[in-house]
Amino acid sequence: MKTILPIANSLALIITIFVNYYANTGIFDGNTMGTVSDRYANFFTPAGYAFSILGLIYLGLLGFVGYTGAVFLRKRKLILFFSK
Repeated sequence: MKTILPIANSLALIITIFVNYYANTGIFDGNTMGTVSDRYANFFTPAGYAFSILGLIYLGLLGFVGYTGAVFLRKRKLILFFSK
């Protein structure tokens, strides 16, 4: 595995979580995702509980980043708790 891939995966996950969090706080133009959705009438806006799947998606991303990071560190003998 190339050295840059686990680092890029970790950085991308951190940036994604950071941007999504701050987009919902209203720091960008003073609007949250909810206020923008309420402002424009739309027949395709899903119910709020439909977004709960994002928790599972982020857990999967976190697991993927953790796994690739552990494989990277294990190949370089920097961690021992995954070795036999």
